[in-house]
Amino acid sequence: PEPKMKRNADGELPSGGGGGPKRAKGEFTPSLQNNNERMHPRNIYKGKQVDFKQLAEQFDFLQKHVKTNTKTGRSFIKFNDAEAVIALNKALLKRDFKLEFEIPTDRLCPPVANRLNYVLWIQDLLKLNKPAGSEERIVGVDIGTGASCIYPLLGTATNPTWSFIATDIDSESLSHAEKNVNSNNLKSRIDLRKVDRSARLSQALKDSDGKLAFCMCNPPFFASALEIKRNNEAACMGTKDEMVCEGGEEGFVGGIVKDSLLLRERVRWYTTM
Repeated sequence: PEPKMKRNADGELPSGGGGGPKRAKGEFTPSLQNNNERMHPRNIYKGKQVDFKQLAEQFDFLQKHVKTNTKTGRSFIKFNDAEAVIALNKALLKRDFKLEFEIPTDRLCPPVANRLNYVLWIQDLLKLNKPAGSEERIVGVDIGTGASCIYPLLGTATNPTWSFIATDIDSESLSHAEKNVNSNNLKSRIDLRKVDRSARLSQALKDSDGKLAFCMCNPPFFASALEIKRNNEAACMGTKDEMVCEGGEEGFVGGIVKDSLLLRERVRWYTTM
């Protein structure tokens, strides 16, 4: 789930989908500028603001969601509108990565720039202990890929030698993920697998999978639906399965740690967002 974002007097949210400190009355610094220190140096969105008007001129499906601030003249979209957020992601993925993208409005829609960051950091990790010898076969595991299948999509789009095993506990999410995989002709590089609710990593793997370069995940943040309601910062679209697991984020990651004791060197890098 993504945190709530502050709006100005017109109900406008800053470019990029994150809150920021006030610059002047009714104005907020766009998150893509605020988060430069945390943005990977190779991230194509680093130091840039989304020009929503220009983007909408390229993609008709985004046009109806782009508004104009009557005081500043700036274009914006409403990030509390699920359809607008999905349309933005669809446009960015199409323009910058040549990826087709569709998800329903009741599923989590992850911000592209943030998810690209994770992929880039994994690229750097893999360079730290690259095996000697011939060209490396890189297979990663995305734990809880969701309806978007965003990490495998970005990972394969930016790394021609990467393949993925992508897991989820929800059949409907996997059905939507499969549509994204197929529409991008990535079936040979992204292996979708349904797993049990208690599964993290070891139960999802087959002996034939061999050694893996990394695992990655964006774990559920909450331990219960009640915890979501109590958290005033939680403003997200998504199902209970996407946002809640026993023990919350700590419990979920703890399961990966336990699996790492079983799998050990079979996975080179164990990571989580």
